[in-house]
Amino acid sequence: MNKNKERAYYVFIFVVNFSVLLLFSEWMTLREMFLLFFVSILIHALAIYHAKKRQKLRALHRAKNKEKTQKRF
Repeated sequence: MNKNKERAYYVFIFVVNFSVLLLFSEWMTLREMFLLFFVSILIHALAIYHAKKRQKLRALHRAKNKEKTQKRF
């Protein structure tokens, strides 16, 4: 995924979470709203970390494959 699509995805998820908070705000206490918001931010941070880790591993794997093909020729 390119950076613009990733940003759009995270903004979309954030908007959906915020909409859910607003939708159920009448039945939730302020403490529950902050807890849910904090948990959603943690989940987003973990998703970003995981995506960057996968990207590094993919680049490393690509570099190893490139070295192997260069050694063959």
